[in-house]
Amino acid sequence: MPNCIYCNISRPYSEEHPLPACLGEFRNFPLLLEQVCNVCNHKIGKSEQQFCRCGPEAFFRTIYGVEGREHHDKVNVYKRGSFGGKPIDFIGINPALGLPILYEKIPQSNKVRIISQIIVIDVKGGVFPIRLQKWMKSTEDVRNEIKKHTLEKMDCIRVIPEDDEVEWVQELLKGFGGNFKWEKPLEPHTVANPVAEVKVTTPFFQAIAKIGFHYFLAVCKDIRGDEDEFSEIRNFIINGIEKSELVTQEDKQIIFGPPNAVPNRLSHVLSAETFDKVLYARMQLFIGPDCIPLTYRIVLSQSPVKTPPEFASGHVFVYFEDGKHGKYSGEAFPLDVKRIPGH
Repeated sequence: MPNCIYCNISRPYSEEHPLPACLGEFRNFPLLLEQVCNVCNHKIGKSEQQFCRCGPEAFFRTIYGVEGREHHDKVNVYKRGSFGGKPIDFIGINPALGLPILYEKIPQSNKVRIISQIIVIDVKGGVFPIRLQKWMKSTEDVRNEIKKHTLEKMDCIRVIPEDDEVEWVQELLKGFGGNFKWEKPLEPHTVANPVAEVKVTTPFFQAIAKIGFHYFLAVCKDIRGDEDEFSEIRNFIINGIEKSELVTQEDKQIIFGPPNAVPNRLSHVLSAETFDKVLYARMQLFIGPDCIPLTYRIVLSQSPVKTPPEFASGHVFVYFEDGKHGKYSGEAFPLDVKRIPGH
């Protein structure tokens, strides 16, 4: 039995999906078999937690109602982070208060609902919505969280609890005396021009690198992935480093069909190709008629030896319009990869 491409040990293998399962499973796309062992796959999967629950793709998953496998833990990405990543800050102006507050997006809807929070207003007029989280056990925990946002003296605190959290919030805030005002949560509503802010760390980029590398291995059958030329990308995926230039973003679309065309349904577009003696993978996740995201570019090898010099492959992963068909969220189709001159 061949050794794992990451640890170089012979042990039971996993059936590895190039795309994380949280994005769905797509028909007609091959798995990686006998290349990644169960132990390494589990280690890689930890970094995917941040990708699935904290980054831009986590936000798009909530917008479009994309779910992973049924046995996966359901995590509200607006209330808690995962594996070192932070919860998504989705901020809009509350129509009743006229203040910026934290919301969560209702899937497949233009409406939002309020999450449990305090709104701190300091003496200089700064306004800071601060999420109340279950790890908070005392007033001191809340004070420390406030200090991360402002060191100015507080003018007032407005409190918006969820219905089933009033008792817990009262206990948290009792050390503030009466210097706060309770606000009533609104029913789901719309807000103008909300902004989503995400905060990710190295594991997020490890997951991006893994998608690009494993996609390449799935489509280039002459390459196993344990070759020396891939040692840097393997090391980053499995171990991570604080700073890496292997994963970058660019405002350059992966082109297929007519120039600047996009899929007519929600999709992911992945490609791998040699260009100017470098082997790249590129991807646009959650691209469609209503969204053209930035492209991730992953350097897989800066000195490809065994990869054909003219290698190029691309696929589009298209979601079904009417929901899942059995275990499948959509279907994968090959496409011709084309570059715009200068890109």
